[in-house]
Amino acid sequence: MKKILFIIIMLCMSQLVFPQETEKINVELKNEIKANLFPLFWGISYERFLSNNFGLGFSTGMICVTLSQELDGGPDFRSFAGPYCRYYYNVLFVEADTPIVASDISLGLGIGLKFSPLLKNKHLIGELFYGQGHIFDNSKNGTDYWRIGVTFGVKF
Repeated sequence: MKKILFIIIMLCMSQLVFPQETEKINVELKNEIKANLFPLFWGISYERFLSNNFGLGFSTGMICVTLSQELDGGPDFRSFAGPYCRYYYNVLFVEADTPIVASDISLGLGIGLKFSPLLKNKHLIGELFYGQGHIFDNSKNGTDYWRIGVTFGVKF
């Protein structure tokens, strides 16, 4: 048992001492403009990279609010605009956003995959992402929303 525990500890320490090289996002081109092409949602966003693994941006578009009883179970789409920040690890990213949805403040989180490092042209970018959030409106419990994205754009 002691040998197994020792091996596990050594493996964990080797990952900390000798981390693997990560694929870096090209930060020579620090700006991106993207359009969401998912059929149900539309949106446009701008992002500025501050380092290899961190970016700040602003997006606007439509989100789908959780199905509500007032609409007989149908989806409720609302416009949004607001800032977001992203942390990148290889081609994966985690996003936190605080959009204003129909004059109400909200808070959301998302995850995604950026496949621009996989493309041969360094100016073209593409992303897949999914996110959820909560709108702090006047209703008793607030309202949840979700976003799905298939975005394409350019780096400059």
